[in-house]
Amino acid sequence: MRGVKICDSMTISHLLFVGDIFIFGHGSLTGLRSIREILNLYCKATGLEINMRKSSLLLSGVSENVKAQIEILYTMNVMELDHGIKYLGFTLKPNRYKYEDWLWFYNKNEARVFLWCN
Repeated sequence: MRGVKICDSMTISHLLFVGDIFIFGHGSLTGLRSIREILNLYCKATGLEINMRKSSLLLSGVSENVKAQIEILYTMNVMELDHGIKYLGFTLKPNRYKYEDWLWFYNKNEARVFLWCN
């Protein structure tokens, strides 16, 4: 995945799913303002609107002061990513995964393979 430089101090990258977009960037206010401007331009160009009730901004390692400023800038749900979030059945988190994080997946597939063997 290759990033796009949007200002001197920030490169963003993204993942696209069927109805979802993940945009990754640094937690700087300058970068987040730039992303907000890009989203506004996108809405104006396409006539589409972002549903802020269904949208979330996930932060990791951001001070409370910066978080408060971000909550003013973005009217969507602002959450901490430190403990992970569930997305399409998977836990997404910023730190290394442990065996226990994937145990549910292993057990689910083990049960399916067991059924195939019978």
